Amino acid sequence: LIKIAMCCDGQTINAIIDTGSQLNIVNKHIWKTVINRPIDIAKSISMNDTNGGEGKLQGLVQNVPLDCGGA
Repeated sequence: LIKIAMCCDGQTINAIIDTGSQLNIVNKHIWKTVINRPIDIAKSISMNDTNGGEGKLQGLVQNVPLDCGGA
C-alpha cells in the first residue's frame, strides 16, 4: 500500500492510495473533523472488496480540495 500525507484546507490527512480503486473513501471522523463539507445521504453506491464481498456506502461528499506535495 502507498501511504502519503495530503492536505485538506490546511489540515493533514494520512491517506492510503489504492491504485486499483475507483472510489475515494474517507471515514466518518475525518469527514466531520477535517473535510467538513455537506454530505448527500440520498446517494449510495455498492462496492466489492478484493475477497469478493460486497458493501454499501451511504453518502456522497463532492468538491473536496486535496493537495499532495507542491512545487
